[in-house]
Amino acid sequence: MDEGGFGSLALLNMQRTFMQRFFFPVLFATLASTSELSAQTFPSSVDICMQQDAGAGVLRISLRANDQDFGEVLSGLVFTIRWPQGSPATLGLTSSAWCPPGQAFNPGPSAQVSPGNGFKYKTWTSTGFALLNAPVDISGCAQTLLADTWTEVLTIPVINGASTLFQLVNDDFTLADNRDYFISLNGQWIANGDTLTGTICSGSTSISSVVDEAPFFRLAPNPTTGLVQIMAPSVPNAWCEVLDATGRSVMTQRLNAAGPSMLDLTGEAPGVYQVRVNSSEGCKTMSVVLERP
Repeated sequence: MDEGGFGSLALLNMQRTFMQRFFFPVLFATLASTSELSAQTFPSSVDICMQQDAGAGVLRISLRANDQDFGEVLSGLVFTIRWPQGSPATLGLTSSAWCPPGQAFNPGPSAQVSPGNGFKYKTWTSTGFALLNAPVDISGCAQTLLADTWTEVLTIPVINGASTLFQLVNDDFTLADNRDYFISLNGQWIANGDTLTGTICSGSTSISSVVDEAPFFRLAPNPTTGLVQIMAPSVPNAWCEVLDATGRSVMTQRLNAAGPSMLDLTGEAPGVYQVRVNSSEGCKTMSVVLERP
């Protein structure tokens, strides 16, 4: 699918709403009525992860079915990648060694957008009609998502951005604009009252320029029992984001232009969190340990 596959933000929102409310239920009823689907074979959820492979110059997208294999209809998928607004990087056309183009798995990108929060965004959407495990000559992929195993399903070329940090995210913008990670299987997106959409994570390899040897900012106290002060040089329009161990964004806020800022993690579970500051100085990351009070 080409770069402008979904055109406007409004069209993207309308498409996802339509898939959730109308298309998926009709698809499932149609498939079930023709006995194309086996008895209930849903995983409990499906996780998604992005690995930034700087050496190969690509982003690798993987899916993981939890508890049981899945080879039927991956009826809907939405995920969003962001990177610093000041970066010259762009993302190229996707490819999949897992499933041929135009088959049961066919993700395509939206146009790149910059909503003014310090990041650029691009969203991928896939709508499936055929069984993943069906032969390629009848629109399948001849593939199955294996239980509790990461399966690489997509690669995205990085252009002019070897030192840029990309993130697979749910954040305030993706939530407000209906771009959060979402998955539907066999036309359904909930099972036993729980969403099938699992966790998201993202990581990188050999992104040496992400963290300076001399830290751009400091955190104190570290470890913390909840409140942590972030001290950074006076830089206008600097943003801070906190991510948990799965890559989930738990907090995003603008930093004070002059003086320290305070992060409040008292409502989060104990563990190691990544604190990322994005500014005109680039993207810098440090870890903070949250302990029980």
